[in-house]
Amino acid sequence: MMSNKAMADRIRSAILDHTPEAAPLGRVVPSDFNDRFTIFVRVRPLLDFELEAPDLYDCVQASRNCLTVHKAQMSLNKFYLTQCTFRADAVFAQDACNEQVYAVVNNVISASVPEHPDQAVRDSTIFMYGQTGTGKSHTINGIVEMFAADLFIKKGADFEVFISAVELVAGDKGFVVSTDNICDLYSNGHLVHFRDDVEGSTHLRGAKELLCRGADELRACFHRAQGLRKTQETAKNAQSSRSHLIYFVRLRRASAGAVSGEAATITLVDLAGIEGNQDTQSMRGGQVRDSASINRSLAALKDCIRAAAEGRVIPFRTCTLTRLLKKCFLDPAARTAFLATVSGNPRDAAQTCSTLRYVGLVKWAPADLLVERKLRLDDLPPPRPN
Repeated sequence: MMSNKAMADRIRSAILDHTPEAAPLGRVVPSDFNDRFTIFVRVRPLLDFELEAPDLYDCVQASRNCLTVHKAQMSLNKFYLTQCTFRADAVFAQDACNEQVYAVVNNVISASVPEHPDQAVRDSTIFMYGQTGTGKSHTINGIVEMFAADLFIKKGADFEVFISAVELVAGDKGFVVSTDNICDLYSNGHLVHFRDDVEGSTHLRGAKELLCRGADELRACFHRAQGLRKTQETAKNAQSSRSHLIYFVRLRRASAGAVSGEAATITLVDLAGIEGNQDTQSMRGGQVRDSASINRSLAALKDCIRAAAEGRVIPFRTCTLTRLLKKCFLDPAARTAFLATVSGNPRDAAQTCSTLRYVGLVKWAPADLLVERKLRLDDLPPPRPN
């Protein structure tokens, strides 16, 4: 029976010698970002304490527009290495920085920023999705910092910028839909309600909207909302986000100091951190309710986006999250991107595969998303000497 360290060495050697279509880490190959739905993935590098562990290794490798996750498994007293290769529009490997991520994600956002009054623009939505502890908050914080600066450089002088921010926290599960609470983060967390107008557009009744006159004011508004968000300590993260945080950044045409019409809306959605099965075993009471509510809303979100991509009836009334964001499903001109964050820690390999399946199935059929192959470690040559 091999020790944990010996097994880790054998797996490292197998990853180096048998990774399909290996490519340099950190390489980002842009795709066509004019698609209605775009999938980005960012891999968190191993942390210092993970690098020091003799039995840990980096189980994720980036290869052009795909990622390969290496899962070590034991079956009938035999060790296997299952290699799951997932597709994406762009991959940010372990050595990518926030600037590289924003430079690519901005291809989706930029189409919503008008430079002159006659320019045609479209709404855009960015979803942040991933397991808690994979750098989701670090990534979204970097994006909003650079987005705030770019917005006021690019937008035309005829447009004003407004922002509102809400978080969705667990409510009661109704007979037909789950009713999560909508809290206005710019009104000390007061509850607000959505209403549909005669044209079918959804509005947040009572939500405060702030006018931002420059990049610094917009950054301050982002930071203010982040500081009020609901977090809890979990087995994986001391400050795990237990709510969905949604920013609505609206650009409106201004005439003689009065708002005369909305041009476009940029929606940034930081979805609640996902907990793996092993991380939920110690949850109690309210944490179980929160986790169940998060899972319900994420399942409904995936169903809506897949239905939109396939041209089916969109079940956006299933939960509060999808009702608030229904325009990104119903408007064929709108552009939506998922930015998933994953961990290279082998202990998170199952959750990493689950995350990649979730975001990938938004756009592709299973046969176009994933390729699997299994290697028997006992049949591979011993590790190469260092």
